[in-house]
Amino acid sequence: MPPAAVEEGPTAAVNRLREAKMVMRVTALRGTVPSQWVADFQTAMEGYGLVALTQRAQLADIYAELAGNRATKGRPTSVDAVTLGDTWLQRAIAAGLIQPIPEAQERRWWARLHPRWQRLVCRSAATGLPDPRGEVWAAPYRWGAVLVAYRKDRLLRAGMPEGIRDWADLLTPQLKGRVAFIDSPRDVVGAALKTLGLGFNASAAEAARCGLTEEDLRTRVQRLVRVFSSSDHLRALAAGEVDVVVGWSDEVLPVVQRANNLEAAAPLSGTSLYADCWCIPTAAAGGAEDGEASPLLPAWLELGLQPVHAERSKGLRGGASPLLLPDAPVQRRGSKACSLLEPAGPPPGSSQLDQLLPSEEVLQRSEFLLPLDRDTAALYRRLLQS
Repeated sequence: MPPAAVEEGPTAAVNRLREAKMVMRVTALRGTVPSQWVADFQTAMEGYGLVALTQRAQLADIYAELAGNRATKGRPTSVDAVTLGDTWLQRAIAAGLIQPIPEAQERRWWARLHPRWQRLVCRSAATGLPDPRGEVWAAPYRWGAVLVAYRKDRLLRAGMPEGIRDWADLLTPQLKGRVAFIDSPRDVVGAALKTLGLGFNASAAEAARCGLTEEDLRTRVQRLVRVFSSSDHLRALAAGEVDVVVGWSDEVLPVVQRANNLEAAAPLSGTSLYADCWCIPTAAAGGAEDGEASPLLPAWLELGLQPVHAERSKGLRGGASPLLLPDAPVQRRGSKACSLLEPAGPPPGSSQLDQLLPSEEVLQRSEFLLPLDRDTAALYRRLLQS
């Protein structure tokens, strides 16, 4: 006669669940996930879930891995979530490399995001372009801005005691040949457009409506830039070869904070913004190799948008919490006035940073970079070939 079954007590049941704990496999851009997040997540899971964090040096490396997984004809990958920048979303969606986040709009983290964020990550499944009726394809967890860093002593001697207040200041004759830009065509041409009263997302058709020719824009770009590089711009500033650098905040601010003679500013008419987001690979393992999102994903996305992390944020150094970015009115293409070939005067306010963040007014005037149409992309290529 078999022995009588022994009823499993609560402690035994909990221990059995812990033995079968799930692992959330995450591939992130290096330096964008604080170690405290991993500890907080595992504490919140009370032993039921763990994070296995892999880091990559460049977003391009992560994208290449996604594309490589897609080439294996949809076999499940061991990664449950990856970092992608907002400017990579359109390409990844159109190529079928990522999938929508299930039930995203029912989650608490979604309700915490301003409509500005929601517009950014709701995309068309067919084209990857922003679509208010589209599904949610990404969850932002940090953001930065393009800033202008400058030598205070050099600008003072050049008769610019207030430093850089807006993009048009870069056209000052005293700064000719003394400005370096990060290797970002969108930001180089965007800065030229800003000096003409247009926005970073202005199209070729919009520029033409303002009476601007391709040669006008080429001349403006050439006046702005001496160095155009992903690394040499900061070296040139440190070596005194240039007086002003335009670059990403998480690279610029550490350099500025180490030097007494450097200052960082956010142009008054607004700057370009960028975000790092969590996305789900199309063939995500889902904890069961079934191609669906991991059951741990909602908790991981919730973690990055906790108010406590916004309170810990050190401004733009290391990336700011999405909760620290104020909302902004919808900017419709073709709605901005332009000042033809005369630099636009700066709006009121301060271009200086407060606790390593631009002012609310500047952030409201700032823009995420949206995909370019075909004619505008071709214009950018021609402008930067010369």
